[in-house]
Amino acid sequence: YWSADGRSILFKSHDASGGHAAIYSVPREGGPARMLVDLQDPDRPSIGPFWTASAHTIYFVSEDLRSDIVVMETTHR
Repeated sequence: YWSADGRSILFKSHDASGGHAAIYSVPREGGPARMLVDLQDPDRPSIGPFWTASAHTIYFVSEDLRSDIVVMETTHR
């Protein structure tokens, strides 16, 4: 994605093993990538490509691997 000010390109990438994800910024003129968000949390991985950015905030999807099992019973009224 282009940054809100149009001065850099933002992208999400995973390391070679496919596990560690991060969101980076690269200046539109070129140069080294700068990590903006480190998504390395083993309990909440960010495996999908789903994210977006505004001028001051980055929104992304992460999973919660510590979920509970819920059983529900329905009745008719």
